[in-house]
Amino acid sequence: MAVIEKELIRETVEQVPGHRIRLNMPVFVDPRIPIREFHAAVGIEEWISSRVFTDANPPPEVPYIYRLHSLHLGLSAEEARDRFEAGEVGITLFEASALYLYYPDFIRNCAVGTEETSLEFNKIKYHPRISKHGSNGAKIDFVEANYKSPRYGILTRSQKIYLPASVRP
Repeated sequence: MAVIEKELIRETVEQVPGHRIRLNMPVFVDPRIPIREFHAAVGIEEWISSRVFTDANPPPEVPYIYRLHSLHLGLSAEEARDRFEAGEVGITLFEASALYLYYPDFIRNCAVGTEETSLEFNKIKYHPRISKHGSNGAKIDFVEANYKSPRYGILTRSQKIYLPASVRP
């Protein structure tokens, strides 16, 4: 990982809660891989099955690259959504999992939530979050949509995604 990226990650988790942290990190996603197999391969333990969640706006079913936009640290998913800018969207669980593959240090000091992926149970909305677990791994659990903590942030990406030339229509 480049020194600049490590410095960006270290600075990100030291920001004041409620502050928008600008990011511009590319992440490659290949949704053709079943998500549970992907989690097992990269060391993410599912404390709740990833199959119970749904994406509000499912991404393409072909490989793509997205660019992180912001981390809304210390805000609930609901509060963060109200602060999204034009061209900014929440990330999905798979996109957050891919982020962990490329930038595992990102979650060392904060848990990240996925506003775009959710589950509703007894009229309460929940979002998955990925956080550090053990010395070399991560876990997926879930929190209510109004959950917030100084070490919890909602990640967003740019609305535009990039398809590799080999999968463009």
